[in-house]
Amino acid sequence: MLETIVPKSEYDSIMVVLGEHRGQVGRILQRDKNKCRAMVQLDRYEEKVFTLDYDSICHYVGAADR
Repeated sequence: MLETIVPKSEYDSIMVVLGEHRGQVGRILQRDKNKCRAMVQLDRYEEKVFTLDYDSICHYVGAADR
């Protein structure tokens, strides 16, 4: 079982680990702790914002040029 780690800082990178955008890297713009969701901007889709469950994203510490 994989346990995702959601970064504490909005400046940290995330990677989508589940769903349609799996493998994409981005950053958190806003969090909804009550619903366990985050508004995320993905590097590949700079003009779109996605709302994803915390279980779908993980703190990303790899290369920024992904």
